[in-house]
Amino acid sequence: MASSLVGSKENSELYAPRSSRGLLAAVIIMGLMIIIGATALVGVIIYRVVHQSAVSTERPAATMMQSAVEPSSLSSVARLKVPRLPGEHVIMVSARQDGAFAVMLKDEQGGVRILLWSPEQARIIAELTLTAPSSP
Repeated sequence: MASSLVGSKENSELYAPRSSRGLLAAVIIMGLMIIIGATALVGVIIYRVVHQSAVSTERPAATMMQSAVEPSSLSSVARLKVPRLPGEHVIMVSARQDGAFAVMLKDEQGGVRILLWSPEQARIIAELTLTAPSSP
């Protein structure tokens, strides 16, 4: 009985399933494709991050230069005339990526107004008014 067990073991080793050469080639090719794809993805992400920061820092300056040189249909350089309320003063002016400027005004009571000004159109395109918190 022991000899039959040994014989069956030898037969199972002799007839062990072999891996197909085609399957092995497919696994190697897919592995290489995964490595190449991952490398390309990391490269694209790095490229976009580097060029995104360069574009965002250069664009407002280019837009400001364009509006100063070519003031669209205006005869002179566009000037902002802020309609300030009594007691208001300018806290901050910030350039946006679309070429507009955000102007923040604050009054003596703590109320804040934010104006969006477009130099190309030489006008205020939006206004946001924030009131000061009331005392209980």
